[in-house]
Amino acid sequence: MNNMGFTLADIAKKGEFGLPQNQKFSIGSGKFNDIALVDQVGKVGATHLEIENKGDYVEITDLGRVHGTYVNNRPVKAGDTVHVESGDEICLGEKAYKYRLMRM
Repeated sequence: MNNMGFTLADIAKKGEFGLPQNQKFSIGSGKFNDIALVDQVGKVGATHLEIENKGDYVEITDLGRVHGTYVNNRPVKAGDTVHVESGDEICLGEKAYKYRLMRM
């Protein structure tokens, strides 16, 4: 499958972030991130993870923040890169922020 797009849908707020193919994005509480979160509970790192659309799937890399990253309720080890697909749930900061990966 070529030229596939994905969106990262915010489960609680119903917002979406487009993830164009072959681009890497940073997500975290710092304003400098591609996707900057307003973290009122202190559970998300300044740069918490990176996410990259590979075309048929997406990869996320946990950047070793204290409160962790979860894919489908399974913790991602600090520094690990994991393969995620459409329908998978990605949680940041002890599940303070939940997203669902969806194909566009």
